[in-house]
Amino acid sequence: MWKNTCSSFPAILLIFTLLPALSISKVHIYVTNSVPSDSPNPVTTHCQSRDDDLGYHTLHVNQYITWSFHPSLGGSTLFFCHLWWGDKNVAFNAYEEKRFCVRRGKLPWQIKSNTCYWESRADGIYFNKVNDPNDSPSWVKNYPWTVSSVK
Repeated sequence: MWKNTCSSFPAILLIFTLLPALSISKVHIYVTNSVPSDSPNPVTTHCQSRDDDLGYHTLHVNQYITWSFHPSLGGSTLFFCHLWWGDKNVAFNAYEEKRFCVRRGKLPWQIKSNTCYWESRADGIYFNKVNDPNDSPSWVKNYPWTVSSVK
């Protein structure tokens, strides 16, 4: 019995080594600045997870930040973003593994996708419910901007 167990060990080790790469596809997140083109203020973003801080980025109109990652095997991956535009700001979860692309903390229309599109506009932050950024009707406002009280 010991001999059979020892000879199976390399195969079992190989399976467990390859399993994460085979079963979990990479997730892609896009956050685009779509505020009016005559806006004097760019949008500043700061997105991070528990393990990865993507830093601060200044996005001018039609610029975007994107990143990709493999979700954790334990189902605990969470990326959140904080955006600022002039005297306005908003913080939101851009990706929550148990819900995939998050829309107000609920699974959007039962879509689980490996690509999440977010867009900042003059009246708030929008999520693309069909994961096609060129499909105008599929953009849904999720979060309004909050006006900062500190100036």
